[in-house]
Amino acid sequence: MECCEGETAPDGSAWEDYYFLAGGDHNFIHTTHPPGNDVLTREFLLKHHKFMIDLSSQYYSAVTLNTVVTDKTSGEKKARAYTMRDFCDKIEAPEGMEDYNAIIPCTRMSILDCFYEGSFDFTDQTAITIMYLILNDPETGDPDLSKLLNETYGITGYEDLPSLHDLTDMEIKETVTNGCKGWVRNLDAMSWPNPGLVGGTSYDENNIYDHGSAILTSVLLSNTKTLSKRLNIDYEEAQRVLQEYKNLLTEFMYSREEYSEDRGGDDTSIWYIKDDALATLLEDISETNVYSVLIGLGIMAFYTILTMVGDVPWLEWCSLIGLLIVFLTQFVTYCVMGLLKISTNVTTNSVLPFLALGLGVDDMFLILRAFQGEVIKNRVKRRTNKTPYLALAIEEAGRSMSMTSISNFFAFVFASTIPVLAVSSFCQACVIVIVLNYFYLIFMFAPMLGWFERYWMREKKSKRAVRRASQILATEEEMIKLAGGKEGLSAEGLAAIKTMAQTTAMEDPSPRGSPRAGSGGKPSPRAQNRRGSALGSPRSTFDEGTLRHRVTQALFGVGENIAALLQKKSGKVIAIATKIFILFLAVIGSTKLEYGLSISDVAESGTPEYKFAEMYQNYFSFYTATLNTGNFYADFGGRQQELMDLVDEIGASKYTYLVQGWYLPTMLEFIKNNSTKNCPYHLTDDGLLREEDYLDAIDWWSKEDLLGTVVVQPPYMSKEWDQFEEGKKRQVMGQIGLYMSELHGPADFNEMFEYFEKVFEKSGTTLNTDDPTYDKLSLIGTGVPFTYFEQYMIIDEYGLRLGGYAIAAVFVIVSMFSRNLTVGISTSIVVATTMFELVGLLGLGGIKMSALPVVTMLSCIGIIVEFVGHIANSFAVGPEGTAWANGEDRMVFCLETVALPIIDGSISTLLGIVMLGASKFAFVRKYFFLPYVIIVALGGFNGLVVLPLTLSLSWDAMSKLTGRGAGRGDRTDSQNLLGGGPSPKKAAQVQPIGGDEEQKQGQTSPPSVPHLPLADL
Repeated sequence: MECCEGETAPDGSAWEDYYFLAGGDHNFIHTTHPPGNDVLTREFLLKHHKFMIDLSSQYYSAVTLNTVVTDKTSGEKKARAYTMRDFCDKIEAPEGMEDYNAIIPCTRMSILDCFYEGSFDFTDQTAITIMYLILNDPETGDPDLSKLLNETYGITGYEDLPSLHDLTDMEIKETVTNGCKGWVRNLDAMSWPNPGLVGGTSYDENNIYDHGSAILTSVLLSNTKTLSKRLNIDYEEAQRVLQEYKNLLTEFMYSREEYSEDRGGDDTSIWYIKDDALATLLEDISETNVYSVLIGLGIMAFYTILTMVGDVPWLEWCSLIGLLIVFLTQFVTYCVMGLLKISTNVTTNSVLPFLALGLGVDDMFLILRAFQGEVIKNRVKRRTNKTPYLALAIEEAGRSMSMTSISNFFAFVFASTIPVLAVSSFCQACVIVIVLNYFYLIFMFAPMLGWFERYWMREKKSKRAVRRASQILATEEEMIKLAGGKEGLSAEGLAAIKTMAQTTAMEDPSPRGSPRAGSGGKPSPRAQNRRGSALGSPRSTFDEGTLRHRVTQALFGVGENIAALLQKKSGKVIAIATKIFILFLAVIGSTKLEYGLSISDVAESGTPEYKFAEMYQNYFSFYTATLNTGNFYADFGGRQQELMDLVDEIGASKYTYLVQGWYLPTMLEFIKNNSTKNCPYHLTDDGLLREEDYLDAIDWWSKEDLLGTVVVQPPYMSKEWDQFEEGKKRQVMGQIGLYMSELHGPADFNEMFEYFEKVFEKSGTTLNTDDPTYDKLSLIGTGVPFTYFEQYMIIDEYGLRLGGYAIAAVFVIVSMFSRNLTVGISTSIVVATTMFELVGLLGLGGIKMSALPVVTMLSCIGIIVEFVGHIANSFAVGPEGTAWANGEDRMVFCLETVALPIIDGSISTLLGIVMLGASKFAFVRKYFFLPYVIIVALGGFNGLVVLPLTLSLSWDAMSKLTGRGAGRGDRTDSQNLLGGGPSPKKAAQVQPIGGDEEQKQGQTSPPSVPHLPLADL
């Protein structure tokens, strides 16, 4: 990619000098870019060399960590000063070089290795002098070691390379055009390709660099385990000092005047980012989401207090306890995951709390509204059934809860089989959440409601007894007064008056709402309120016109209003047109869907992380990766040529810049060069080892090739893994290093992996198989291309599988519960179209697909099932006592019965995530808040409008097609928690709603069905 002078960065500033430290396993990468200038100049590279000397010098490093550590052997606390030399990753000293371990350089890739100045890795001139004496001085040097280092590995120091001070800018460009060799010149694995050193390049007519926009220097830091061994300290302490050093390094980067952010003129500025930048950013976001969940829980509590009012004064407090129980589910879920050793990650921690709240709160409102509905039914029509309200509520709500919970359970169980760790672990966590939510609500929350109900009924009974006693006493006093007072009455007369007063109170109780004694013939305010309230609405315990009154009345009327709209032809047309328009938008959005998730997607615009990611994407497309032979049951000795041919084909990809020196050709070359000396193994005419010599030759090579086997990594072998031939060694893992280039985006990665797939399929090789008995070649890919980008190859396939699991689960479970294929098919179609609409609208919102959005979409599937499941169940059950109600009657009934708890769940879910919309992270607003808002809107529309209309139309269509009712999924009094309708014989016995007169007339289906909005929640 060429860069023209005078161009500005995306943020409007001139191109700057960027240093970036990032990568896996503490890999630090420095990228530099002066403002519009050429980096391949003597002035700039000398400046970069000075910076690296300041950073990594052993004796006068500008970054020195002074701390106290505890020696693991002696247990003594010692004060130590650590520099880059202590923390950088270095190859282990080969046998015979242990005494010279101090001069082994840090592992890194640098453009400075093309010049004498590459010696900065040897800390200073003192170390260079030591190396020179070892190699060249006949008196102080070691002749054998000098010969080994010079002839075998090509280690001569850097004194044979040209110095930057002596070269012109043109000579510098010629020197770096073909890349640089590392400090071990004769090993291919120590060659640094130019795409990994220089970015934003252009060439002259001789194919020589004439311009470079950025350079890239990679320095590896040791991992914690290696550092613990090197410093002889505990693992935890090594982790602590490493983090402290990285923090100190950050401060150093930002403290340098010449690299300050507020630069002037042509001064450079420096941007520094830690190696775990992406993970750290996501962890910060995850912690922010935790606080958002807690705040959202408080907002949910306010909503429940605002709306959960009516005949039952304590129901609002029960709703608050229910919220706490739902929140408890999340805590217990993590405990269970720990016991089952289910891994957690940033993705799970960020999404799971919102799914748990969405599912749990929805079912909690279902139970509460069902309980409230039974109380309302008792007020509207005096019941003779003494069954507790809770039992009736669970009978109504339990069926719907069971259906949605079982559907979600099986959907996530099947989805957990997908071999993507972030997805499978999240699905396993969802299964636990679903089970715990159901268990806690049925076996903890419901019994608590029952306890409150018993206490409330005892209190009401006690109040009635007190009121009756007061009435008896008042009647008795009135009779005594009429009789002329107690003085004129005998004992028998007083007894007769008491008996008459009791009889009067029992036979003529004041009817509900009638004027009470002493009220002047006027009904009480509560009775007036009751008479003015709508049928089926809760009894108002607050003044009309207040916020609570307006909100409650609005909520209770939504179901009836939607039903009234869908009964009209114009309403049906509007609903269908809106659905088609949303599907049209989804089709457009699906074409705009992109793949990928990088630091630039997560970091805030203008931050160092974001700026570096932008620079790297603009100027570098270089990655390192490895393919590891992962199947120890394969016969590698007999597959040498097959493996080499496979690697050659991989190297032929336009994206594989170079296959690094890997163990098999390196070993064969070493044996060939030593065949006339002390090597006991000989190559065949094909240049390969005999099959029976293969494993033993690896053992010999790893002992003889002192440095080569350290750099190239010989195959790891073990006797313990073979379960069939005890004692026989097997090759467990061999490493093949790759340099990859020209990978500018997901499309390039997909093309590269598709090429790999074709190569592997041709040779019978598998990639990342987990089958240990696979007896052919198997390769396991590691590195950024495989860790972050391989998922984009399979995300479409797995996304379809996830959607298929959800749709199949909904179809089977809904059909079973409703005992009606029409309901099952209609519900599945609505779920499928809702999922497609979600994906399409996410594409319109600019959300890129990766494991994180897929997990978010998984949680949305669970919420979708909750939306549609309750409607489907209520529609299938139908109005009480009407075995053959038509589709429109059922549609009206289901909307008037379950619209309110669905709306409760929708509003509470929105309130629970509202704080995400105010997050300081744009990533949170885009990748968490936006999808949940979209799914609540889609779920509400499809669940409350599209699904009832679809069910109504399909039900009536099937009725006309078959000449009878579309099914018998109607309710009887004997229906239990898991539900089911009457048999065909019992269906004819079902009586309609109405009084004794209607029953005498033998009506089986009334012309109009009265509806109680909360009767069947």
